[in-house]
Amino acid sequence: MIPEGTIVALATPAGESGLAVVRLSGPEAVRITGTIFRCDGFAGEVQTHHAYRGVVIWPGSSPPGHREAGAAIDEVVVLPMLA
Repeated sequence: MIPEGTIVALATPAGESGLAVVRLSGPEAVRITGTIFRCDGFAGEVQTHHAYRGVVIWPGSSPPGHREAGAAIDEVVVLPMLA
């Protein structure tokens, strides 16, 4: 569940593309990102306007035959812009 005041929205048009931008903003954005993003240096205090390169992981359990919890889904760049 996403806390009120925190939003997740696709920032690029739907469809086939080599790149997708997903916006996650609000008071819980960094905490939520930390549950699905793995990168050295992202744990702890996050720097604003600093690009972090890492992977998005499958966060929880899944039905048999699907991804395991913690499995890498895709390589990503996270760019925090803290208020």
